[in-house]
Amino acid sequence: KRAYAGAKGIGRFSCDRLGGELYLETIKDEPNAKVETLLTQWDKFEGDIKEEFVNISVLHETILKSSYNLKHGTVLEISNLKSDWNKQKFLELKDALAKLINPNTRIKEDLFTIELVVPDELENDKKESEYQNIVNGEIENLIFETLEIKTTKIISSIIDGKIVTSLTEGGKLVYKITELNSYEYLDNVDIQIYHLNQSAKATFTRRMGTQPIQYGHIFVYKNGLRIYPYGERGEDPFKMDNRKTQGYSRYLGTRDVLGYVSILEPNELLKETSSRGDGLIKTKAYFELVDWFYSSIKKLEKYIIDITDWGNELSNDDYI
Repeated sequence: KRAYAGAKGIGRFSCDRLGGELYLETIKDEPNAKVETLLTQWDKFEGDIKEEFVNISVLHETILKSSYNLKHGTVLEISNLKSDWNKQKFLELKDALAKLINPNTRIKEDLFTIELVVPDELENDKKESEYQNIVNGEIENLIFETLEIKTTKIISSIIDGKIVTSLTEGGKLVYKITELNSYEYLDNVDIQIYHLNQSAKATFTRRMGTQPIQYGHIFVYKNGLRIYPYGERGEDPFKMDNRKTQGYSRYLGTRDVLGYVSILEPNELLKETSSRGDGLIKTKAYFELVDWFYSSIKKLEKYIIDITDWGNELSNDDYI
């Protein structure tokens, strides 16, 4: 019953880039379902550039039994790989897949998971104790748990006609407010933003093995999966850094925060573009989303800059 993550037709290009052949096997979740298979050889598409894509044949076959013992579901097997895969490449894949998964606790009932299974790395994994150095296993987005206690965090949710916002410092609640939802097109959306003070940056680097700026900033998820290019290093769709140049000591930029926006269905007006890296279509709902994002950022800035000392680490109970 999951909502579709997208239908852009980009999977073909991803498979083509990784290997020379794609074998697809799928079976419906219904009684007496047959197993349908496709074999695609990508070099056939690299011949006559005037040939229509749909006119190039692929091998289709209906078989009685799944080659993978599937009861229902789909398998994509990519072969004739175009590059060698070593441990470092698997760990980079694991890191990218972790960013793909929304850490939002509101969708914990979602059974969708990603698991990395690399038999050749099982012995090496036994020698590792840190999650980020282990190849095999279920992919988890642990980054926000890493920052949970060390910094200032703001959470805002729009649901059922209300906007509920809370701000915590060092794991302790500072305030919580409930407002009427004044946005015409926004509902079923969440935002969670962490301020990256020096302590949070040091904790992040130590636990994740990379600096926050290398990891990303504000990610956007719809129906549990990530939308690009939000959060990518060097990308700034919300124009945070442009705003920061207008008041360096008054505004937060992409280097100062880490967080995410979560969009859940129904949200027909918040749609992705047909191109993978162009983010959301610029509808009225999108501009309301940006306005709400900045209203949350301003509340965070108000606390960090006006109420506390800019850059000061608030770690002592008596100070708080």
